[in-house]
Amino acid sequence: MSDERWFQIRRKRNIELVLCLLVVLPMVYGLWFQLAFLIHYMSFLFLVAVFTAIYEGSRWIWAFIRKKRA
Repeated sequence: MSDERWFQIRRKRNIELVLCLLVVLPMVYGLWFQLAFLIHYMSFLFLVAVFTAIYEGSRWIWAFIRKKRA
């Protein structure tokens, strides 16, 4: 293989690499952004579920104590 041919192949590989990175990096960034959003959203839902369980549990205990006193 001549040096000129080797440089042509090398240049094509560099162009392919740059194009691949231009396509793949925004996709990876988008996936990480979606993952971060999903984690924040799921943690918010988890906190809502915990506070709801505490509220309902305290209401149930309070009603049980009132019923026992009456």
